[in-house]
Amino acid sequence: MKNATMKDAPAKRRTSEMRAEYDFSAGVRGKYTGRMQEMAAFGSRWLDQRIEAINICMGAGFAEAALTLLYSGIDTLAFLGAPAGAKDVKQDDFVKWCDRYIVPLLSSTAAGADLYGARCGVLHTSSAASRMGRQGDAREVWYHFKDRAGVNLMANTPRPALMLEIEALVDAFGKGSRQFVADLEGDPVRRANAQERAGQFFSWGILASGRGSMMTR
Repeated sequence: MKNATMKDAPAKRRTSEMRAEYDFSAGVRGKYTGRMQEMAAFGSRWLDQRIEAINICMGAGFAEAALTLLYSGIDTLAFLGAPAGAKDVKQDDFVKWCDRYIVPLLSSTAAGADLYGARCGVLHTSSAASRMGRQGDAREVWYHFKDRAGVNLMANTPRPALMLEIEALVDAFGKGSRQFVADLEGDPVRRANAQERAGQFFSWGILASGRGSMMTR
């Protein structure tokens, strides 16, 4: 997309164009739309919104914001898929989810543990640094986005960092989350667990009168 086009186009049209450029969610809204609508009880609408938000950030060039939404999104999906009885999402849940749904889709040597360390860095300190990286339990993840690289100039870790293309990571999240939804659909027990946990999601609506009285949309 040429810079001149981006500068001259009206803001509303720019948003539409940028959103289309990174619309990796097409597969989710296409072949699997019917399935996801049937499974709305455990958060398919939440997933649609998260994917849309990542698309918008990517199109606008907000790489770190997209990563924040992506890693926190994995947290949520890993919680939905955690073993029965789980009350919170744990590191092991995140790592296993990534190893199953993200890592196989990446042309990289990244492992679920590396992505968990990356998640901690991005969500906690807006950086690549994490305790796992410092201790050698994970490699720092640096990023490439368009013509720029995001690195840690102060890195001093036991293991070398690895570079990930943000577009590839975002694409893997879109495809992996689609497969996760399909897997839940085919497993009544896991689906029931996910439905129960999704009941904790925020309910957005208009407060009618008094605490707890809400008109949802």
